Amino acid sequence: MYINSHDHQTAGCVTCQEQSEDLYQTFFESSVNPLLIIDRKTTIQHANQPFFKITHTNKADVLQKTTLDKFINSNHKARLIKKIKSWVKQSNSKIFSDEICLKSPHRPKRHCLIKMTKIAHSDLIIVSIVDITERIKAENLLKESQQKFYTAFNHFPVMILILDHQQRIIEINKSARKVFFITTPSSSVIKLNQLIKDGFLPPQISDVCLSRRNHQMEDIIFTTKKNKRFHFKIIANKVKDKDGNPEWIIMIEDNTQVVKARKIIDNLPNKIIQAHEEEKRMISQEIHDTFSQSLAALKMSVQTVMSKTTTKNKSDLVAIVNQVDQLIESSRTLSQNLRPEIIDNLGLVPSLEQLAKSIHQRFDSHITIQASVKKLNLPTDLALQLYRITQEAILNAARHGQAEEIQIKLYRKKQQLKLSIIDNGKGFDQSNIDTSSKEGSHLGLKIMVERARKIHADYAIQSTVGTGTKIFLSVNLVQ
Repeated sequence: MYINSHDHQTAGCVTCQEQSEDLYQTFFESSVNPLLIIDRKTTIQHANQPFFKITHTNKADVLQKTTLDKFINSNHKARLIKKIKSWVKQSNSKIFSDEICLKSPHRPKRHCLIKMTKIAHSDLIIVSIVDITERIKAENLLKESQQKFYTAFNHFPVMILILDHQQRIIEINKSARKVFFITTPSSSVIKLNQLIKDGFLPPQISDVCLSRRNHQMEDIIFTTKKNKRFHFKIIANKVKDKDGNPEWIIMIEDNTQVVKARKIIDNLPNKIIQAHEEEKRMISQEIHDTFSQSLAALKMSVQTVMSKTTTKNKSDLVAIVNQVDQLIESSRTLSQNLRPEIIDNLGLVPSLEQLAKSIHQRFDSHITIQASVKKLNLPTDLALQLYRITQEAILNAARHGQAEEIQIKLYRKKQQLKLSIIDNGKGFDQSNIDTSSKEGSHLGLKIMVERARKIHADYAIQSTVGTGTKIFLSVNLVQ
């Protein structure tokens, strides 16, 4: 068959058009996303298989019968159709896009991104639908996670600041704002150095972020703008931002109550010792004012009876008077041991001499006292604690160590008062004694240590089984 050149050109155009339509049809059908072709009334003219799959429909029920709005969730339908109609009336062919909820009879609603483009020189519109349900879920989870993080961040009891690599505060939680009285907007970037300079934050925060410094600081004392005093513990952790620049997470823990509680606990032994001394004083006073006075009255009564009796019966009464004298002396000794008034009247050295005499009478231990200064003019509490330490030491040496010789030295060297107590008793194994414990035996040694701490004295004890015990104490007289 003969075809002229014009017919040949026409046939070539038809072939190209058919090839283009075949290529377009192949692209339309092979797309993984749902594609539609609708007219200006949104009636669906063509649709690919992914659309029928996502909507659980078929060609026979949809094509040229159903409008697009039938597949849109009712919450979005009216808004979307209005926007589409307004867009169709426009003469230009700009792309229309929006987010919709695509409904399906047998599947939960799907969040989709819909895009529309007018086909030139026709009344048709191509519609592309991208399922973004999983992306929306991920975004919601991320938002929920961020919300939980910021809720925890803001309500966390520890104060938290986040610094960038230029030491600017990019985040600060409510706990920190409340304590430091920082009222700047949370969204603004705050300069750390400026807040430190203005007295809002302790300067150690800047130091703890330097690589050459420790990343943890204990017991930082800071007074806020409202004159409230805090004890802080500051911890800095170095992390990296998305660009690899260093950031610092600063955690500031308020240890004020812990420090106060620790001071109360540390001072508790002193209070116990004070209460113990006060109880001794009251018992001593009771013995002196009641028991000793009653014995003295009894002696006077017996002596009165003696003056009226015959010589034959006087010997029995003399024996009774002697027994009463012994009881009076014992009560005085007991009263003095409980609270030696001689400390208040004459001082420490005479009190120790009287104590040595009493211990010698009870245990027959030979006690010598060497004092470089007879009158030291010590504060009463200091003198009393030194007396108690010496009393406990020589009692332990005489009673438990069975020492025959006990030597006490007391002398002053510049502003230091030195006390040493050395005996030749049995001694003991120091490795079996924990003077910090409140349980077990050797309670006397532990009380001696607490008394030494009360007067801020340096205290040392040396003892070996079979060679006796040495106790050394040094206290600063200028406090």
